[in-house]
Amino acid sequence: MKPKFLFLAMILSLFVSTSFAQDYEANMDSLLVRMESQTPNFAMLSAQFESLQQADPSRWEASYYLVFSKIMLASTEKKGETIDRILDDTQTVLTKLTTDHPKESEFQVLQGWLCMTRISVAPMTRGMEYMQKANASLANALALDKENPRIYYLQGMETFHMPKMLGGGSKNALPFFRKANEKFATFKPSERYSPKWGQSANLQMIGLCEKEENK
Repeated sequence: MKPKFLFLAMILSLFVSTSFAQDYEANMDSLLVRMESQTPNFAMLSAQFESLQQADPSRWEASYYLVFSKIMLASTEKKGETIDRILDDTQTVLTKLTTDHPKESEFQVLQGWLCMTRISVAPMTRGMEYMQKANASLANALALDKENPRIYYLQGMETFHMPKMLGGGSKNALPFFRKANEKFATFKPSERYSPKWGQSANLQMIGLCEKEENK
């Protein structure tokens, strides 16, 4: 290829790449605004995050929020087989995320949350297995970043829903939620699309636990 045409090809490639990146970020911004609305449609959001993830598999953001949306969607389902089907598909995406980014605390948090969601299908038979898996993922997340508030929030949620005879309940969950609240107060996202979720839900759980303890 002649130098003149090589230079033009390079300019065109750079333009297309920049344009695609801008489209990706515009779509991410739009989807995150909708996700943070009062009534997010997680079925639709997960489909749109999946399309964005397939358009550029090299970026982590769409994959992360695809997993987030799928877990939220599974949490609203009643049928165990539907929950498992959603989470089976989700696990494939999450496994790639954790494999490609082994030192990222947020992806370990998602793994712990996914395991906790599995328990809801059959608490009596799955509780011990998936609680251990969830705890292992949250321990990994803690080792990677002890300042991540979502770790303590999920530990609180796990403890809150655990039977009291096994150390669960509001009294034992409250210290985790309070710890999470301390971390949320100082948390600063490292990147534009770094996760920010959990703070308002954590405050609600603090209020609920305190109310239970003051009865």
